Amino acid sequence: MGQSDGAISRGEAGQGAGPSHPEARRYAGSVPVPHITLLTKPGCHLCDDARATLESVLDEVEFAGARDYDELSILDDPSLADEYSEEIPVVLIDNRVHTIWRVEPERLRTALRAATPGAATPGAATPGAAAPTSPGAPA
Repeated sequence: MGQSDGAISRGEAGQGAGPSHPEARRYAGSVPVPHITLLTKPGCHLCDDARATLESVLDEVEFAGARDYDELSILDDPSLADEYSEEIPVVLIDNRVHTIWRVEPERLRTALRAATPGAATPGAATPGAAAPTSPGAPA
């Protein structure tokens, strides 16, 4: 069930994910979602930590559309090994480096919100929504 390019889809690992085709994932439902790739290599404890943090954030309801991500071993691709051999793990969001070595959950959430058009920021006012009023204030 693995993909020929060495990518491991979270859905293929049986961990509950959406469609495994990249374009299907990118447009889960009607809202485009960012494409996430985790670059790793076997025996990398920081990669294990990054995977756990990434999956924890992606399990949050807000990021349900991005739950399916690709994991690539840099050992399967000489160009990735040349570029990232000293920097793994690496999280890519829409093929751009988000972070290397350690994944900070809040920074990842912020980046995913920024990469998702129309994503709501917790605590932010919804465009077009009425501003809250205090009791007794004129309407």
